[in-house]
Amino acid sequence: MVNSKVKDPWIVDNFFKQSDYTSIINKINTFNFNQEWLWSNDNMNRWFHNSPYITNILITNIDKARKDFGSETLLPTYATVALYENDKSSLPFHYDSNACTYSYDVCLYSKEPWPVTIEGKDYVLKANQAIAMYGEDQFHGRPPFTPGNKVLMLFLHYAEPDHWYFNYKEKTR
Repeated sequence: MVNSKVKDPWIVDNFFKQSDYTSIINKINTFNFNQEWLWSNDNMNRWFHNSPYITNILITNIDKARKDFGSETLLPTYATVALYENDKSSLPFHYDSNACTYSYDVCLYSKEPWPVTIEGKDYVLKANQAIAMYGEDQFHGRPPFTPGNKVLMLFLHYAEPDHWYFNYKEKTR
């Protein structure tokens, strides 16, 4: 999908108010990572997808997304928390193939910086910073993971109402 509104990625400082950020970290720290994670993949990443708590964060940030991405019509699609802590963790380079037209990748925690590379440019996120990007249109991934590192990310995704995601959901109900 080629989006005519695509602009270079940008970092959003203090993505959450400090009190909200602290609450989110405290809540996620109550998750039992060994039992509550929905799935892990071959890259040794663990993902927690569409929990009511995480989905609420997605929905409560809709106005921010509409303003930041310059689209009053975008809608929330899904949200995910990812934990990277295994020495074999990775994020291969790719274009998103799901409903990720407008995306925030929010760093919740990073023991050591692990840059995200988008269209050949590295971005290093600190805790409570996000990179705003167009996941379906911008080639992105991460360099090899540093052994001993631990990174906790929150991904918030949005798309336009005419995106296939919303049509597919309607057809499958």
